[in-house]
Amino acid sequence: MSDGASRAENMTAAVASQKRALRKQVMQQRSALDGGTRLAASKRALINLINLIELQPASMVAAFWPIGAELDTRPLFDVLAALGVTACLPRMVGPKQPLAFYPHRPGNALLEGPMRVLEPLPEGPALHPTIVIVPLLAFDDAGYRLGYGGGFYDRTLPTLRPDTVVVGLAFEAQKIGHLPRDATDVRLKRVVTEAGVHHFP
Repeated sequence: MSDGASRAENMTAAVASQKRALRKQVMQQRSALDGGTRLAASKRALINLINLIELQPASMVAAFWPIGAELDTRPLFDVLAALGVTACLPRMVGPKQPLAFYPHRPGNALLEGPMRVLEPLPEGPALHPTIVIVPLLAFDDAGYRLGYGGGFYDRTLPTLRPDTVVVGLAFEAQKIGHLPRDATDVRLKRVVTEAGVHHFP
């Protein structure tokens, strides 16, 4: 192995180690938010999100189902259904594959996926959303996100149509100054929190 390849491997391993430590830290910080604060912040963040994405009758919105102490996105599906806007949820189709999106309406059955995330039934063909709401553990001043480590959204986002609107959604407390990153990390242009919209040109 060349010195250059060895240095690259060492750097990749160092970034992976930093990310593991940071995931543990930010999950603890997010879990420390009390239930009332989390509920109120979730509502404000969803209002900010709806004001940002400019829904149209032809819009197709892919969001995520909350796990653990994540921002509660469940009311968003009620709003989308009331507006007649198609909503969908991601489904894992393989450990190294991009996510696939299938329709979801309030009351539809969900199944627990490989990472204990609730997923829609794969009924009919996968959809191609016009708006994708992305979960994250943390985001930084440049728009980079820290996910849960599976790399699903980093693989999925580059496969979306160029005009797809992509928005991160999180609590303001999940913002940090700088994240460790590698070549596979995808930068977001917008992240919405209860405090407003962060734009990253």
